[in-house]
Amino acid sequence: MQNPLIKTGIECVPAVEWVKMRTEMYWGTLQPKASDALQGMVEQLAVLGCDDIKTLIAGDWYYVGSRHDWLKSGLDKAQTLENLFGRGYGFPEAGETALRTEFFLSIFAENLLVWRNQRLANIKGEYAVEQRRQLEANFYDGVAVAFNGNAYETNA
Repeated sequence: MQNPLIKTGIECVPAVEWVKMRTEMYWGTLQPKASDALQGMVEQLAVLGCDDIKTLIAGDWYYVGSRHDWLKSGLDKAQTLENLFGRGYGFPEAGETALRTEFFLSIFAENLLVWRNQRLANIKGEYAVEQRRQLEANFYDGVAVAFNGNAYETNA
């Protein structure tokens, strides 16, 4: 049987491009803001059972994390942080069609860091020593993300 997508001429669009083309569908607004990304992460952590969620805004950087390793459930499927943030993994805890927020955060942010196991992972972009200091000081034994920049504004 022939693939119906080929037969009808429908073009497959990469997931990242689809999300960028449909901002209102995924962000609820035509121009997502850092506060939207931060809120999405807080909601995900709450659904995953984190009862000690901490947020911080320092300059133009946003931080969110918990002592609970909320990334573990996503890494069971994704295997690596790069995969978890770079692909749209299902988030059944939040609903049948929900996707994990890391994917959307990776699309939104120009610079993105993960603090886990007392180590810093640079998912994308650049950072300064100050961001590492903030993560160590505020999330030392926990798991956190730090991000800044708005790729939607840069690419507009």
